[in-house]
Amino acid sequence: MSSAAAEAAKDRGNEATKTRNFGEAVRCYTEAIQLDSTNATYYSNRSAAYTGLRDYENAIADADKALAIDPKFVRAYQRKGQALSAQQKYVEAIKVYQAALEIDPNNAQIMKLFQDTLQFAQESQMREAQMEQLQGLQEIFRDPVSFCYNYPELEELATKRNFIIKANEIRDDFSKFQEYSDDEDIRAFAVFALKRRAMEKLSPEERASQQKKDQEMREEMMRFEDAERDRKRKEEKERKERELKEKAEREANSRTPEQTKALQIKEEANQLYKKKQFTEALALYDQAATLDPTNITYLNNKAACYMEMGEIAKAREISETAVDIGRENRADFTLIARALTRIGSTYLKEENYEKAIECYKRSLLEHRSADTLNLQKKAEKLLEEKKAREYYSPELSAKHKEEGNEFFKKQNYPEAIKCYTEAVKRQPDNHVNYSNRAACYIKLMAYPEALKDADKCIAINPKFAKGYLRKGQAHFLMKDNNKALEAYDAGLKLEPNNAEIQAGIQKVMNSINSGEPQDEEAVRRNVERDPELQAILRDPMMQQVLQDLKSDPKAAQHHMRDPITRANIEKLIAAGIISTR
Repeated sequence: MSSAAAEAAKDRGNEATKTRNFGEAVRCYTEAIQLDSTNATYYSNRSAAYTGLRDYENAIADADKALAIDPKFVRAYQRKGQALSAQQKYVEAIKVYQAALEIDPNNAQIMKLFQDTLQFAQESQMREAQMEQLQGLQEIFRDPVSFCYNYPELEELATKRNFIIKANEIRDDFSKFQEYSDDEDIRAFAVFALKRRAMEKLSPEERASQQKKDQEMREEMMRFEDAERDRKRKEEKERKERELKEKAEREANSRTPEQTKALQIKEEANQLYKKKQFTEALALYDQAATLDPTNITYLNNKAACYMEMGEIAKAREISETAVDIGRENRADFTLIARALTRIGSTYLKEENYEKAIECYKRSLLEHRSADTLNLQKKAEKLLEEKKAREYYSPELSAKHKEEGNEFFKKQNYPEAIKCYTEAVKRQPDNHVNYSNRAACYIKLMAYPEALKDADKCIAINPKFAKGYLRKGQAHFLMKDNNKALEAYDAGLKLEPNNAEIQAGIQKVMNSINSGEPQDEEAVRRNVERDPELQAILRDPMMQQVLQDLKSDPKAAQHHMRDPITRANIEKLIAAGIISTR
């Protein structure tokens, strides 16, 4: 074995690679390997030469041999990743680059290849998807009207003359699709048909495989983005620390003896402040301010002492002086912002919330601080509560409610809502106002709003039967029989003889027993909103029951003997999932 001869052969291979004579390079590197098969570099170099010859399989094999010799050889990972990427095996290449970055996180070349490969992968997926979509669109427009009749979701399109004309034009000349792609019906048809086609085209195994690949790609992207975020945060943190250190050094070098002395006194004062010895701390902050009158830090600290001592006006006066001096001397924005925040806090103490909010906003313009933002939100909330207290008037609420009642009798529901809304504002803890407004919303077919008001009414007074009546009515009109019955039953427990509630229950039962097919979309929405129905439908036992009912309706008698199964079946019937016809 001759290491010198092997190195000479390697050098000849490197020269051949530089002139892009990859065949000669492979021959030289092979000679080096024959002389010394334990050198990972020779395999790595031959891998690069094979890639130059577009012999990617041998390139990958050599990279693997190099890694078997030296598992931490980053250059071999690079060779393998480049060969895989050249074969458009981007997901595998990305994994190889990630392994290299785990060994050498600061390798700029590997990071660049990693980022480029991620981009290539995304672009490749997009190109494949676009080509597939284009082919799929041409197929579905071969007979668009017949396609619509095959799916209930598209039957309405088949009756639209404008859609049929445009769809047939696209069938005869596919270039027309670009012209009509902004048409709402054409776009809806294309999107639905492509999704349906894609789902039908894949076998369950293929669908699972594709989902796995997509998930892997998403995870890789997320890991990369997280790593990039962490790296940038680390860099930003280091940059800020460096800047602060440099700034501190500059300030220390430019500081006068008086300023240095002032800082020493401030540190003593800070210790006294922590011990709540505010009078003594004030005296020292005064000394520091005298030595360095342009540094508003000492004024801010004095204001903090006065705040702690309860001398609000004095704290505000000192802080206002700090702002003026700070602006004159171009002080750090954070120091001016701190003084403005403290002025806002003095107004907050005095319950002058408008002025407090104004000062907090001015402070945030100087420097955005989470603490100041929270104080602003607190002041805004307190102001809102104050206004609500000042606006609160049961007498005026009752007056607006009566006005609303008059409009309701005249069937002028929009005006009635306005009156009831004002009544709510004047007395937000009066449950009747919400109930009355819910009745108006029901008349105007604004059922979700009615449901919100009914729920609010019940939350304020859970023993008010009319609240449950309104809730039941809203659920019934939203075609959610199951929820309607629950609401009515709750109201009937409070008032067993309530005629309106009894009539409501009868309406629901008539709807259920009529066997009329319910709106499928409404049933679907009800299931999506109701976790209990979802749990019933997911239960394997209930799935078997539903299968039995479909194949043998007489099986219902057997299943109804079990009280839990019976209750579940009744809920599914009420929800419209099981038809009684």
